[in-house]
Amino acid sequence: MAIKVLDRETASKIAAGEVIESPVSVIKELVENSIDAGATSISVTVEKAGKKLIAVSDNGSGMSGDDLKLSIERYATSKIGSINDILGLSSYGFRGEALFSIFCVSKIRISSYNGVGENGYTLEAQGGDFNSINISPSSPVKGTTVEVRELFYNTPARFKFLKSDAHLRGLIIKLFEEFALIRPEIRFKLIMDGKEIYNFGEEKGKSFLKRAAEILGKDISKGLIEFDERFDNLALSGFISSTSNLISSKSFQYVYVNNRIVDSRTVSMAVYKAYENVRLSKHPVFLFSIEIDPAKIDVNVHPQKKEIKFDDESFIFNAVLRTIEKKLEIKDQSPRIEIKDSNNFSSWFDQRVEGVSESRSKNYFSQNDFIKTMYQGEKKPLWYNPPIRFVGQAFSSILIYQAEKSILLVDQHAAAERISFERYVDEFNRKSIVVQKLLLPVDVAIPQSKISNIVEMKEWLGTAGFEINQNGPSSIVVYSMPQIFELSQNLLRELFIYLSEVILKPQNISSELKRDTIAMAACKKSIKFKEKLDERSAMHLIEELKDTKDSLHCPHGRPTIVEITSDELVRKFGRSAGAV
Repeated sequence: MAIKVLDRETASKIAAGEVIESPVSVIKELVENSIDAGATSISVTVEKAGKKLIAVSDNGSGMSGDDLKLSIERYATSKIGSINDILGLSSYGFRGEALFSIFCVSKIRISSYNGVGENGYTLEAQGGDFNSINISPSSPVKGTTVEVRELFYNTPARFKFLKSDAHLRGLIIKLFEEFALIRPEIRFKLIMDGKEIYNFGEEKGKSFLKRAAEILGKDISKGLIEFDERFDNLALSGFISSTSNLISSKSFQYVYVNNRIVDSRTVSMAVYKAYENVRLSKHPVFLFSIEIDPAKIDVNVHPQKKEIKFDDESFIFNAVLRTIEKKLEIKDQSPRIEIKDSNNFSSWFDQRVEGVSESRSKNYFSQNDFIKTMYQGEKKPLWYNPPIRFVGQAFSSILIYQAEKSILLVDQHAAAERISFERYVDEFNRKSIVVQKLLLPVDVAIPQSKISNIVEMKEWLGTAGFEINQNGPSSIVVYSMPQIFELSQNLLRELFIYLSEVILKPQNISSELKRDTIAMAACKKSIKFKEKLDERSAMHLIEELKDTKDSLHCPHGRPTIVEITSDELVRKFGRSAGAV
């Protein structure tokens, strides 16, 4: 279908908003255009995080000179001809706004050749001014190259509010990874400031695991399980974590519908339902590619098509749940859930704010306020009433003590976390962290979309006891760590991925909050769960717990100790208080 301007009725019915928010939006729209044009090779070049230059080249179908001129008109598209065509839409784009919107806020140059005639054509224009358009012949190279220069040069207010270059680079790499994961049959190349970041070759077949290994790293990808399932007219494919290879963050969770990256609370909630009895505090890595009749979804509910609505949310939920249960052999006896409104799922997920995630921020401040109010100046906790003797260990995790008039039940993991946390914070504040040089430096693979946050914190991490260096585009080397922590390579990797996820803008948060974030994360990972303790070790632990500022809670706010008085205990046996 040739490009044409949509009629007024059709155009008025298409929900269109502002589609260009940042260089990331530009790259997304241009790469989607390349894929829609049938490209098997796509190259993206970026300078100064896209503020100076974005260039996307492909070997797709190309355009004629007439179509090239129409391409920057608003609502000019080759994807649909009327509102009814949206019901069967299989392409990424359809509104015909992307190139027009980019043209309005930049200096644009488009070169294209469709294989017909002796030459291609180049269009140059800027600032949304149609009088600035100049079209000239160009070399007959099949495909299209779009160059976008000086983004937002004519809207300084919008340029002013762009994120930092480092932040934008991370987002661009993440977007590029999302395209590369779902399209293994396409060759993708990413160059940033003259440096090649990625260069993916064409993969035969629809296997996601090889690209996943290149993007997520070998440590994460080795624990992935591939799947390919059918439910009536629904096809699900992708990968999920095995139950023994969960990680500490939600960084690597991808949902695609008809090859479009989307946010779907329905899918995410189904995944977490499947893992709820095995994941503890960790998170699955997953990629769900959903192929469904376009008439069964609505992709036009968000200006940038980030969100999607399914015609039958309950069916999607149960299909995802059954797929995971089958691959993991999880037997779930709970009833299936009928989902009426996917908007009710928002309480399941953290909301992000600049600097640190909201949930982390709330936990941190509420705990500090509690400690200041309840424990400031306290010499010893109320539960500590000697003589105290160690009775034993239950379930390999609960320590049992007898005090003068009560029984104390101590969560040894939570108590050890509290002790290590306060010891580390004290050493940090006194600038006396005991650092342990690693006999062999540890290489930690971190996806390129996350590594910039860690590198940005390199100097501060040195003061926190972690000596690191970047080692290539997607890994760091750790040379030392605080002696108080004993972290394996896998735990180090989880720690640094977690930090890159939680500390979104390192320069915007205080050293104290960074300190407490790393301390809580590292303590949690370094304490051995279900470790058998002898009497001497158990007594040493409770004495150390007694001397902490908040002996009743671990750094994450969970209880460390439960006290049952002798009166409470004898009443359980139907005897009167004071009988013991």
